[in-house]
Amino acid sequence: MQTVNDNYPKGNTELTDAQLKELALQNMNRDEVRNTGFPTEIISLPSQGKVYPAENPLSSGQIEMKYMTAREEDILTSPNLIKQGVVLDKLMQSLIVSNVKYDDIVIGDKNAIMVAARILGYGKHYNVELTCPSCNHKNKISVDLTTLEEKNLSEDLEQTSPGVFKFTLPNTNREVEFKFLTSADEKAIQKELEFLKKSNSKILSTEN
Repeated sequence: MQTVNDNYPKGNTELTDAQLKELALQNMNRDEVRNTGFPTEIISLPSQGKVYPAENPLSSGQIEMKYMTAREEDILTSPNLIKQGVVLDKLMQSLIVSNVKYDDIVIGDKNAIMVAARILGYGKHYNVELTCPSCNHKNKISVDLTTLEEKNLSEDLEQTSPGVFKFTLPNTNREVEFKFLTSADEKAIQKELEFLKKSNSKILSTEN
């Protein structure tokens, strides 16, 4: 195992060779974008940066993204990445230019980044086909993604520590503290669900 210096996320933390390679590629991609003057856009985050510690670059409430290229098209069509279920994460990691740690991004902000990536890559119009639940008639609709409204944090929320908020439950009036799930939390939950699914399958097969 190797350690990383303070220029990388979580300094002095042991990382595998694969993780070090991925960090190096991400940093190389950011440097290439900056050196070539490739066009980028500044995207406002729905969280307004309020859920991140002050020292985290994401606390600015903005993130810089580049426009999609043939490289990102290859990521989107990669059978291996699609099979692993990581194709969208790899796409957004490739598009983000800001020097941020992807796993720190909360889910709401990640969804906003994904919508922004769709707009920058293919335009604001998203064509969908909806089936009427009453008559089963299929309707073709074009959604303007730039008109989607963001749900920002309530000004009434009291922050007790960086990323942790206090909330009073409406029925019991009890106070609880909560945090918003990050990309890292989402991955951890998914791994836990996969583990439980495998464990339950083994138990069922043993009982039979």
